[in-house]
Amino acid sequence: MLERFQAYLQTELRLSSEDHLLVAISGGVDSVVLTHLLYRSAFSFSLAHVNFGLRGNESDADEQFVRQLARDYQLPCHVHHVATKHYAAQHGVSTQMAARTLRYAWFQELVAQGKGTCVATAHHHNDVIETVLLNLVRGTGLAGLKGIAPRREVFVRPLLPFTKAEILAYAQTEALPWREDASNQTNAYRRNFVRHQVIPLLQQLNPNLEETFRENVAKTIAAQHVLAHTIAQLKTQVWQDCGTYVRLDPSPLTQLPEPAYLLSELLKAQGFSFRQCRAIWENQHVGSQFQSARWQLTVDRAHYLLTPLPTSSELPSVQRITPETRELQFPTGILRCSNFPAAQFQPASSSQVACLDYDLLQFPLEIRPWQPGDRLQPFGVRGHKKVSDLLVEQKIPRPLKQQVLVVVSAGEVVWLVGMRLHHRYRITEQTRHAFRMEWCPHPVSG
Repeated sequence: MLERFQAYLQTELRLSSEDHLLVAISGGVDSVVLTHLLYRSAFSFSLAHVNFGLRGNESDADEQFVRQLARDYQLPCHVHHVATKHYAAQHGVSTQMAARTLRYAWFQELVAQGKGTCVATAHHHNDVIETVLLNLVRGTGLAGLKGIAPRREVFVRPLLPFTKAEILAYAQTEALPWREDASNQTNAYRRNFVRHQVIPLLQQLNPNLEETFRENVAKTIAAQHVLAHTIAQLKTQVWQDCGTYVRLDPSPLTQLPEPAYLLSELLKAQGFSFRQCRAIWENQHVGSQFQSARWQLTVDRAHYLLTPLPTSSELPSVQRITPETRELQFPTGILRCSNFPAAQFQPASSSQVACLDYDLLQFPLEIRPWQPGDRLQPFGVRGHKKVSDLLVEQKIPRPLKQQVLVVVSAGEVVWLVGMRLHHRYRITEQTRHAFRMEWCPHPVSG
């Protein structure tokens, strides 16, 4: 077992002598075996134990056991006490979820403080089986059928190749002491129910269940790699980043099998579920809208338009522009300003830049979201037009209209930001000083 363990550290987890592990140790047999294997491998590591205070004297006895183990192995030992039940009540979560959240948050803090390069947990192959079964019951895709990742962020799982039986056999052969948590024997928790009730029944159907799951997980990982490659190639065909929004062309999907599923994979990062994507695919009514927690999808004529949902703190606000203003920050972009002699003026090559006659402006200017009733005379056009009509002409997607800004001088719109300039404020031969504004939109991020 030791040789397999050491090979797994190097080949799969890619750990080296430069790493210093923090072993998440409860005192149970799994984490004690992990500690012993690392010690025999002459690996650099420390112990990290959380006292959840859930089992009274038993929790304190677990802590003392871990401290003594650290002394026996001459290892640094970090111990953290948390008020698990208080956290659970305060956040409206289960005790198990509260313990997991507090535990992992502290481990990440230790890494951030430089106490270790990564955290080693004692998850093993039987934990993978339980996780896959629980994910199936809750509902999952390919990702949930992989079980537990060997390495994710700062967490590594060196015992994943080994079964619970192998771990117990090793502990008994090496005469290792460990602590028993009585709560692991109750069926009150879903994972324990799966462990004690479901898996034994499945093993009656398939005595080689552990090896079957090992092979199934390997095939699932391979299938997900193939799918990820396919989605990455498909994304180059359908995905267009337009700065403040994303345009998705669904037409290539019509030529492929299971287009709704492919759409769900394309939109997974934006938080859209398979059920939503199936509804999106079946609903081709222009203007229909669908929302995830952070994004809105609007069905346009030939595309889907994806826009981030602004929070109340991200909605554009009214800000003043003075002759001294050089930069203003907005949730959707940055406005940069300058003024200079008109003799230096050169026509802008981008609609994101507006050069105005400085002496015609009445400072302070205002930059604000456009409002119904706003009007201006577009450059080169006779007569005024409503901003709402100009947005239609510019084919601004409906979900983006609320983000459109205007610059106002003495109540008159002088610039529809990023689109049209007021004709009267243009630079002419009579202009002596110019005021330049450049809008730099933030790129959309998914």
